[in-house]
Amino acid sequence: MREQGRGNVSRPAALCSGPGHLVVYGNPAFVARFGAQSVGPPAREGLVGLPPAAFALLDRVFARAGRSRAGSAWVPRSGA
Repeated sequence: MREQGRGNVSRPAALCSGPGHLVVYGNPAFVARFGAQSVGPPAREGLVGLPPAAFALLDRVFARAGRSRAGSAWVPRSGA
């Protein structure tokens, strides 16, 4: 994938499951940014420092169907 202004860079991505948003997978860029310990616990516990908008997005996606669904979105973090 190509990240604007930074050449070819893998963007952090993770898969969450269930109403607690358990992080069940993180790609290498995700693990590099958040650490290996962030895969396994609920997102709210393992992804400390993400803005509330990130967790609100996860809640909205889950609430739409009562189960996890595939999707992607960018949530600004520290102005980035």
